[in-house]
Amino acid sequence: MPAIQPASPGHGNLLPVTGDYVLEYLDALKARSVSVFRVSKNAQGNLRADPVDPAASQALTVAERSQKLFLVEKDWMAKAFSESDSFDAQLEPLLRESPEERASAVTTLRTTLSELRKKEVPAETKAKAIMDTLSQVFLLNKASLKVKAHEVTVHEKSVARESDSIIGSALEMAEEPALMAGFFSCFKGLSNGQTINHVMRVFVSFTGFLQRFETLHQNRLSTTLRRVFPSVYLSLYRKILPSVDLRLMTSDQLLQLPDLDFLDRKEFSLGAFLHDIGKMGNIDYFESDLGFDAEQIQQHVYLGAGLILMNYGNSHDGARMMAGDHHNALGRPGGYGITRLERERGVRAPVETIRVLSSDPKGFVSGEALGWLPVEMLAVADVYDAMTDNSRTYKKAMTPAQAVVFLEDTMAAAGKLDPVLVDLYVDFLRTQNVVVPEDRGFEFKVKQAR
Repeated sequence: MPAIQPASPGHGNLLPVTGDYVLEYLDALKARSVSVFRVSKNAQGNLRADPVDPAASQALTVAERSQKLFLVEKDWMAKAFSESDSFDAQLEPLLRESPEERASAVTTLRTTLSELRKKEVPAETKAKAIMDTLSQVFLLNKASLKVKAHEVTVHEKSVARESDSIIGSALEMAEEPALMAGFFSCFKGLSNGQTINHVMRVFVSFTGFLQRFETLHQNRLSTTLRRVFPSVYLSLYRKILPSVDLRLMTSDQLLQLPDLDFLDRKEFSLGAFLHDIGKMGNIDYFESDLGFDAEQIQQHVYLGAGLILMNYGNSHDGARMMAGDHHNALGRPGGYGITRLERERGVRAPVETIRVLSSDPKGFVSGEALGWLPVEMLAVADVYDAMTDNSRTYKKAMTPAQAVVFLEDTMAAAGKLDPVLVDLYVDFLRTQNVVVPEDRGFEFKVKQAR
């Protein structure tokens, strides 16, 4: 990065910032050797700016932290992340806008998407336009949503309301098979490890998986599962719930598979869209070169659930739970989430667990079930994307074929993902021309059981 020439606060190429600002971005400033200047007055009372170590902000008093005592280059973030076009770099300009401007921008995007629905354009072109629109909507949500009730105004509520409408429109368009194929073709340009791209991939993948599930459910999925369950899946579920009476170890008892109407799918798609809204720049392990911090990462589910509750309201409790519980791991060690935290803290009276998947959130919240269907569907899509993302610095990416084997032989076998949902997801990937092993998936196992 070129040397910065100090200028008067608010002028030239420097931006006055508070001590809190420097503390918030301390790791990034240090890791990328960004020049930081401390503002002070000389004996004549003139302002001067001297280069300092950004760690000097840690010595400030509480009162000093809120004062604009430092200078940094105005576009340091955009320059520092220019090679990867990072989440932070995209978010920074939106944070400088007013709440009213951000709300207006989301409304404009809703209008744009509505007009796009009427246009006759190639599916891949339309898919790319939808993905770009949704990316901007997500960023505007991230820049706008507040976690404290008294900070939420009509503008944040407007962002939430318009975003919900946009998800509904996108879901309706995505029901066209050609458009879903177009979404998957866009993934080639969305594999650079950024949070926003992970969110888009998971949203599309989950939405398609949800639609396929409902189609299969309407075509006697439960009947087929009932027939093959004893020979194909019983042993796996026996390991997940070893204390349940063997007479209750049936697919009908263990797996509640509900009918999902459009409003259900819309709510769950909103949850997938917002599932990582709680991720902050300093814990964004998709693009960070500072390493993976498990304790910090876990905070994103609690913050995400809080943001949805405060801004989207109680009418979107389904989306809130999806953000808060998608790392539930069916209650296994290593998993975490708002619902299991409440159980661990004794907020809810313990009840006997008698099934793996509940058709409604009440069964999951009470502890009667280890998971809730849409949450666990999202978990499968989320883990698959994490395994195949080739830009995460803390691990080497798997091929789709390797990831499918991992989902079945490691995650499902350990009871951290539901075995049936994993197999159904593998079949869905196959419908989108993703190369997966021929001897994997629900359809293959059904054929083998005949």
